[in-house]
Amino acid sequence: MTADDERHELMEIIKKEGIVTREVLLSSGKKTSYYYDIKRVAGDPKALMLMSKLMIDEIIMPNFQDVRSVGGLELGSISLSTAIIMTHPHRKRGFLSSFIVRKNPKEHGLEKKIEGKLQEPILIVDDVITSGRSIQDAIEAIRKENFNVEGVICVLDREEESEQRNEFRKVWGRKFFSLFRHSDFKDYIHEKLKQVD
Repeated sequence: MTADDERHELMEIIKKEGIVTREVLLSSGKKTSYYYDIKRVAGDPKALMLMSKLMIDEIIMPNFQDVRSVGGLELGSISLSTAIIMTHPHRKRGFLSSFIVRKNPKEHGLEKKIEGKLQEPILIVDDVITSGRSIQDAIEAIRKENFNVEGVICVLDREEESEQRNEFRKVWGRKFFSLFRHSDFKDYIHEKLKQVD
């Protein structure tokens, strides 16, 4: 199966399992008539395998080929980063490691904000990007640990422009990639919303 075949298959799974057409409040505080439930899609082992394979295809390209650690803010990054490190081909520099950035540090134990293993170069992964706040939070936490972030990759970019997002992209936009964009599903969602009406 080619990468194009894998992308098409994953796109069909997202259409079937990962698009909800009802009013939902986004983390940005904005209400929307459609919602991408990529966490639900990632619960399907076949879909998760396809996501990780397609992300790995990007990671081993020239832009990201030196990446040694993948992860991001809970919860969207957890299954993705785990799948990536388990399926990434072994290279001379060794296996990839993963990490999770907590929204709030633990109040017991070692009271960590970041769990797992950070190794530069670091790639942030996420399921859906709307405002970019979760990406920015992860980057800020990583920088506080004196590490730098090489780039960002997500399953889906909602393509919602805002002043806040544009400011964030100045920080992490030079190496940003998404497997899909809202525009890939726009016509499908439009038809689905017409059926609801």
